[in-house]
Amino acid sequence: KGDNAFHAFVWSAGTGMRDLGTLGGAGSNTAMIDGAGAIVGWANNKRSCPSCTLPYPGLPTSQGFDAVLWRNGKIKDLGVLPGYDNSWADGVNASGQIIGASSYAVNFGGVAGLPRPFLWQSGHLMDLNDLLRNSDPNLTLWAAGAINNAGDIVAEGVIPVGDKGCPTQGEWSGLCKQVFLLKPVKSKS
Repeated sequence: KGDNAFHAFVWSAGTGMRDLGTLGGAGSNTAMIDGAGAIVGWANNKRSCPSCTLPYPGLPTSQGFDAVLWRNGKIKDLGVLPGYDNSWADGVNASGQIIGASSYAVNFGGVAGLPRPFLWQSGHLMDLNDLLRNSDPNLTLWAAGAINNAGDIVAEGVIPVGDKGCPTQGEWSGLCKQVFLLKPVKSKS
C-alpha cells in the first residue's frame, strides 16, 4: 500500500495478492488459515494506544489492535476480554473455534500483567482460565498456541516456583512456565 505498516494479505492464482484490510487502523497481520480459507490474526483499530506493542512482530504501535477473523472477503472483530486493551488470534479449527489472547497496553509484571488466553466460539469470547475444571488454583494460563479439530488446545501457563513439582531452575520472575493440553469436556444432556 505504499506505507510502512504491516498488511495481512491472501494470495491465489486467480486473484493474486489481496490486502485483507484493517479495523480502520494502520495495519494487520495473519497467524493461521484453515482448510476452508478462514484466516485469523490481528488488525489495528482507531483506538489510541501510545504504549502498545504488537504481538508479532513485536513492534511498537500507536493504535490498539483486536483479534480478527477474515472469511469470505469480510473482516470480523472478535473483541477483547473484559478489562484488557488489545487482543490477537493465533489459531482456528474446522469448527470455527478460535484461540488467541488479550493483553494490557502496558505489562504490569507478574501474573496480573500476563496476557489471558481466550476461546472464541459461536460469537462468544471466553477466558480459558474461567473454563478450567479441577486444576491447580495457583495455575494461570497466559497463552494458547494451537487448537485442533477435536477442540484440544495447547496452552502455556505459570505456577509459583516450588508449587506441585515446579523446579527452581528455569523460573521466570518467580514463576514456572509449563505447557498444558486442554481437552474439552462434553456436557451431559
